[in-house]
Amino acid sequence: MIPEFRGCAFVNDAAEFPLEGNPEHQMSAEFYEHFRGYITGLAGQCGSKSPESLALQLSLLIEGAIVSEQMRPHPGTAKQAAIVLIEAGLNDIPDPLTKQ
Repeated sequence: MIPEFRGCAFVNDAAEFPLEGNPEHQMSAEFYEHFRGYITGLAGQCGSKSPESLALQLSLLIEGAIVSEQMRPHPGTAKQAAIVLIEAGLNDIPDPLTKQ
């Protein structure tokens, strides 16, 4: 772990300003909304039949990995989980969330 690593500024901001009406919290939420949109686009370009679902799963994994890394490093674990999600999303394995 990089000693200076303090996690994601947007996650930290949302935790520090938890009320949804707070401008700081709203900015953080908007960032992750755009981030998920970007991942959705990539998933669609790669042929995912459910790009929104895959993007949500990957963004949750990424956000969780960032928070987890602040407390205790787990090198490679998030990457392994991402590979499983991506392979499932691209190989037409039914999505348990959407039943597709």
